[in-house]
Amino acid sequence: MRAILALLAVLIAFPVSAGEVLRDLSMPSAALGRPLIYSIYKPDGAARDLPVVYLLHGRNSKPADWLEMAHVAQTADRLIAERRIPPCLIVLPDGGNSWYAGAMTPAVAEELPAEIERRFGASPSRGQRAIAGNSMGGFGALGIALAYPERFIAAASMSGAFWTVLENDAAIDDAMQARIARVFEGAFGTPFVRANFLKHSAYALAVALPAAMPKPAIFLTAGMSDFGSIQAQSDDLARMLKDKGFDVESEAAPGGHEWGTWERALPRALEFIARRWAR
Repeated sequence: MRAILALLAVLIAFPVSAGEVLRDLSMPSAALGRPLIYSIYKPDGAARDLPVVYLLHGRNSKPADWLEMAHVAQTADRLIAERRIPPCLIVLPDGGNSWYAGAMTPAVAEELPAEIERRFGASPSRGQRAIAGNSMGGFGALGIALAYPERFIAAASMSGAFWTVLENDAAIDDAMQARIARVFEGAFGTPFVRANFLKHSAYALAVALPAAMPKPAIFLTAGMSDFGSIQAQSDDLARMLKDKGFDVESEAAPGGHEWGTWERALPRALEFIARRWAR
């Protein structure tokens, strides 16, 4: 009964207004040589010059999974109503299984923001532009933010699949080659080209980032029951980023490599981002 009364008190104090979700929109992409498909969440009473989060999905996933499995729109509505984040746009591009590499990188980092700023009046300021993602999308979000640090004030990874085992020059045996071919599906070349991978690797990009360049703030989280070394890789990346002078928050959370984990992580990622947005 106390919990119900507490929830009612919150709802009375912060009435939730539902935002709008527009699905499967299309924009031309010169980088891709084909249209880029995306969906977008718009808060209730959306104004111009709103901050924006580009939210990337994982491998074998779609933007709709963020909407239906992690309930992005409802989460944003609630956080805005509770004044934990300001009204903002959340854009969900369809990255296929690209690992956000190759032509998908400029498509998401340059062309998509230009479209969202033109069509929906999003703020063109770096100080109000952020990027986040889960699994493959976590790899892509940090890789894009660190490849374009002048364009993103913050980035968040939820269970980022960083594949730090590929950072060094160790030989790749047949078993690893087979796994790479299955997971990357040629995103970094067929056969796999390590140099192509390193162009998109958050670890490699952060190590090479010139001191004079701006540093995006970074949020990292992974489930304590995640498979493989996902959590350990996230922790290693957090330590390296802190040593390099980045503004970093990292945490291990309950859960595995699954939508329930990412749904629970999303509010913390959005709040981290919102605290870095320029007012």
